[in-house]
Amino acid sequence: MKIAVASDDTKNIAPHVGRCRYFLVYDVEGKNIKNVEILENSFGGHHNGRCYGETEHHGKGSGHHEHKSMIDALRNCNVIISGGMGLKLHDDLAANGITAITTGEKNAESAVKMFLKGILRSETKRICGCQHH
Repeated sequence: MKIAVASDDTKNIAPHVGRCRYFLVYDVEGKNIKNVEILENSFGGHHNGRCYGETEHHGKGSGHHEHKSMIDALRNCNVIISGGMGLKLHDDLAANGITAITTGEKNAESAVKMFLKGILRSETKRICGCQHH
């Protein structure tokens, strides 16, 4: 199993998956972390400041975001953990068989270990349908 965690500093969970600098990709066997790969987020638009204007909307059906490049880059991951994400990305990940978890946990490795123990719960209030400026 592979678990990706959105991060800005390679230690803590980023507050928004689309704006993170890195993905920490944990290779997990059973309940043990075997390896961690750091993958630079060069496949999204937010990481390099490319947004879609002040009326950019992450809501379902907005049509403004294409998540194909992110999903393709993380296709071998079963789970993505982040501090938050837009509803469209959440739905796009689910449609591609990737479980999205949004959490208030801060430390990336701790969150992965909690997930493996079955005690990390996704906080739906962290999935936004709001506008970002």
